[in-house]
Order: sequence, then C-alpha cells, then structure tokens
Amino acid sequence: MTRVAAIDCGTNSIRLLIADHDGDRLQEVLRRTEIVRLGQGVDVSGRIAPEAMERTLARSREYAGLAREHGVTAARFVATSASRDASNAGSSCRAWWPPSATWTSRPRWSAATRRPR
Repeated sequence: MTRVAAIDCGTNSIRLLIADHDGDRLQEVLRRTEIVRLGQGVDVSGRIAPEAMERTLARSREYAGLAREHGVTAARFVATSASRDASNAGSSCRAWWPPSATWTSRPRWSAATRRPR
C-alpha cells in the first residue's frame, strides 16, 4: 500500500487529499480545503497579487507538512490556469515539495465522470 497526496490549487481554493492507494482503491486518510483566492485580480492585471501568492504558498507549506506527517511517498500537484497564465507565476509553488514529486499543470480528466482522476 502506498500513501499518496493530491493537491489541487484552484483559482479560489486549494485542496489536499491524502489517501492510501492499494492499486485498485483509494482509502481517504485526510482531506482539507482552504480559500486562498489565488486568481484575485489576475484577469485584469495579468499578474498574481503578492498577497494571493503568499496565502497560497502558506497553505501549500501547511499541506506539505501534513503530507510529511502522514508519511506520503508520492504526490501530484495540479494548478489553475491562473498559475500558468500570470506573468509572475514562475515556479514558486514547487519550492515546498521534494524534487521527486510528480508535477503537472493540467489535471487528467476521466471521460466517464468529468472529474479529475
């Protein structure tokens, strides 16, 4: 069994799921959702506001700590288009996770459920 984490950094909230994966099933261990408003003003300015970035990074650090405390060995971080499209997005969100983590900027969608998998 592998302990995994999924972090979904959306325009308004950031979500964490820690689960045990046995190859066929996920058993939820911990789930969190926090409002961070990462996309605050991006549509007008084209930039992520410094306070929005700090809120998001603070929650990301908290989630990374929870993942370490729960023994997570594999993780995936997906992010909203604001994190790709903003002129100042850079790679800041990667700073809190080990280099071995799997990173993607787009969620993979299941055609049957239309939900991230």
